[in-house]
Amino acid sequence: MTIANGFTYIQAATTSLKGMTCKVSIVAIELATMLPIMEIQPRSFPLRSRIADLPTGDPLFDEKYLVMGALIGIHSVADVLTADVRRRISARDDWFFVIGEYLFGCITKGGFKTVDDVKAGIAAVTGLVGAFPSTVVPASVDRSVDDLVTRIDKINTVEDALALLESLTPDDRERLAKSDTPLAAFADVRTPDEAMERLQSLPVDKRIQVLALFQRVEDQTGN
Repeated sequence: MTIANGFTYIQAATTSLKGMTCKVSIVAIELATMLPIMEIQPRSFPLRSRIADLPTGDPLFDEKYLVMGALIGIHSVADVLTADVRRRISARDDWFFVIGEYLFGCITKGGFKTVDDVKAGIAAVTGLVGAFPSTVVPASVDRSVDDLVTRIDKINTVEDALALLESLTPDDRERLAKSDTPLAAFADVRTPDEAMERLQSLPVDKRIQVLALFQRVEDQTGN
């Protein structure tokens, strides 16, 4: 989660608004998936951009809010913006939502002034994100693969690779076997002899990918 105060530049056809800056508060939460939505804003706000106008199927909501984005994946806008989510958004008329990659950001007119302001902002946005159906937005992000990739990235020598393979837990081995790293073929290897046998049994292109792990280190050190 990211919490901040900031300023946004207003671009509008109205001369009285053009060139003004507006102080805003920001709450951005990491999601476990991408949404088919890029922006949600009250129609009373000046348009920041115009991508595809995606109707939700709720005439009252669509009359008040503009939803922009691109239809990606298997889920529709209606799948994401359920009646409960639309009700929570409609409770405010000063929210501007920006969704990018895996972040769901809520920009509100006026900066945070007190701790209570921050707590209220966090509660409102986490409640909104929590209302997304679990079939569309999983409740958590699996970071176990990230840890395994980090450990592989620290390999500098053949000895490091062998030590890693010997230290893997059964869960690690299952994740390694499903990964797209060159060491995936070694997920069930436990001894140096098994590692050498597996390396010799690989097709030439796969063998080169494994050896490239150590070539990368040589290139970085100049040796």
